[in-house]
Amino acid sequence: MKISIRFKISSLIILLISLLMVTISTIVLKDQSIILKEEMRKAAEAIARNLSANAKESLLLERYLDLDSLVFEAQKNVGVKFIAIADKKNIIRAHTDINLRNKEYKNPNNIRINEKDNSLEYLDKDKNLNYYLSFPIKKKGKLLGTVYLGYSQQHILTALKKAEKKMIFFTISSILFGILGALMLSSYISKPIKLLAKGTREIANENFEYRIPIKTNDEIGDLTIAFNQMANDLQHKELIKSAFKRYVSSQVLDQIIADPDFLKKLGGERKILTVLFSDIRGFTPLSEALAPEEVITLLNDYLDGMTEIIFLNNGIIDKFIGDAIMAVWGALQVNMTPAEQAYYAVKAAVEMQEKLTELQVKWTALGRKTVQVGIGINTGAVVVGNIGSTQRIEYTVIGDNVNIAARMEENAKPGQTLISDTTYNLIQHYVKANKLEPMKVKGKSKLLHVYEVLEFKTGFDQEKI
Repeated sequence: MKISIRFKISSLIILLISLLMVTISTIVLKDQSIILKEEMRKAAEAIARNLSANAKESLLLERYLDLDSLVFEAQKNVGVKFIAIADKKNIIRAHTDINLRNKEYKNPNNIRINEKDNSLEYLDKDKNLNYYLSFPIKKKGKLLGTVYLGYSQQHILTALKKAEKKMIFFTISSILFGILGALMLSSYISKPIKLLAKGTREIANENFEYRIPIKTNDEIGDLTIAFNQMANDLQHKELIKSAFKRYVSSQVLDQIIADPDFLKKLGGERKILTVLFSDIRGFTPLSEALAPEEVITLLNDYLDGMTEIIFLNNGIIDKFIGDAIMAVWGALQVNMTPAEQAYYAVKAAVEMQEKLTELQVKWTALGRKTVQVGIGINTGAVVVGNIGSTQRIEYTVIGDNVNIAARMEENAKPGQTLISDTTYNLIQHYVKANKLEPMKVKGKSKLLHVYEVLEFKTGFDQEKI
């Protein structure tokens, strides 16, 4: 299950705030409890000490009514549970409960020692916890009696409960504000991340014009700037790539992109390739009879259509020679067999002639001149690679079999496609061809065996070869 970064950040912040507030509340309440108990102990000791100091003369002179007055005034202090003043024989001479006067003093039940501060505590009949203190009454080192004091902790517990309620309210309020802040912070962080994710998808879909608005002046803003710069660079490279496709085939371009050093490698290798030459018949006198603009329009229409067909049939445009086209099959397709080369080259030639027929109809309807082409195709060993200098190189093919394809094209009549016997033998199951008389061509002592393509069957199957 996918968990959003906003949820993760919010949950983490809320958890940290909750732990922090609970920890702070616990520490504060604990410290508050210690402080209040210490204040209680000091208050109780102060009351007992004051009673001890003021009860000396009254005990010596046995003025017990004065002791009653002291007890009456002392019990007005908050938290006093009981006060007893006993003489040296431990007989109660004054008590907050007048019924206990003149009786022997007895400690409250359930007295226990508080291990934290070694103070004495006891539970009264209402099960309330009280602090218990006994303080001697002395004069010149002689024991006169004892002050006994029970000091209630209930007001401390009440104060602690009030403090606890305040801390709980403060903790809950802090957590709620923390949740709000966490949501705002997570939104602040996750929103630009979502925009970056969307931008990444747009770039992956080749939408190089997509840009992310910069709304923050921090690391996320820096990341957004870097993303937009990357998009600019990719858009620039795509423009160069699109422009480069006008000059080289996609196969050559892919090879350059995959191996940038490909352009630096001079030299070639011997391979079996299929070479196609096509040329417009009578183009020179036609160009002399037309305006330059008309010549360029006609030529562009023709070359656009022919180039698209060659590329669709896995061919590479080696070069344009004026109105002539040189294309090869197998130069960069390492897995293309000679039979596949011949098949796609002849298929392209047939489609080129068909495309030209369509263009002729178009040109005639527009009142323009029409043209026809001759095509020659040969399969054989050639040298393929980068040829030229380190300043300017050309990816091309050279060799005798290239010249044979060029000579066959020169001897092809308008609208005729000629293929060599080597090409024919590779795809004879796909082509209906008319074998022509052996042909004498310039530069060759031997006659060439050539075929004129009449019909062609599509649907390449290696097993038929």
